[in-house]
Amino acid sequence: MSSCRRRRACRRFPLISLAAFLVSCASLSCGYVLVGKGVYLPPHVQKVAVPLIQSTAFYYQLASNLTFELSDQLSNHKELTVVPVEQADAVLDGQIVLYQFQPVNVDQAGTVKTYRITIRAKFVFRDLVRKEVLWENRDYAYSKDYELPADLGSREKTELEAREEIVRDLAETIITQILEGF
Repeated sequence: MSSCRRRRACRRFPLISLAAFLVSCASLSCGYVLVGKGVYLPPHVQKVAVPLIQSTAFYYQLASNLTFELSDQLSNHKELTVVPVEQADAVLDGQIVLYQFQPVNVDQAGTVKTYRITIRAKFVFRDLVRKEVLWENRDYAYSKDYELPADLGSREKTELEAREEIVRDLAETIITQILEGF
């Protein structure tokens, strides 16, 4: 009989231990946060500026589209307001150093089926109040593949759409890294 009680107690021990651990984490604010929910900026950073991204890659509207997407991603966070530099607590500066459009999949006839777009850039997010760098990446590379449609006449439109998509994805990734402290 006593061994039966022991077995029940042994089975309950892991559950009790797990419950105790979860309660202690909750009471100590263990810092666990779901991705997409954390904002790790100093409390005084509420107004952010995103000046026009500089670019040495001369593709039509690439820099202005990235600037717009970064501002748009920041404005989606209720804690932050996008403002001109003169009114900002922090600023996100960036420079596109490379835009590359290259074939990655060619069929037997030599026709390109898939292209890869790569953007390399530098970003610095600075606290203007405390005059310190909050986040930076001096060699950021972001790539995405896309397939060409069968109608080669629409290639230009497809590259433009792919470029817009990669710029949107890049902006979302950058803002997520800044706000979640990566």
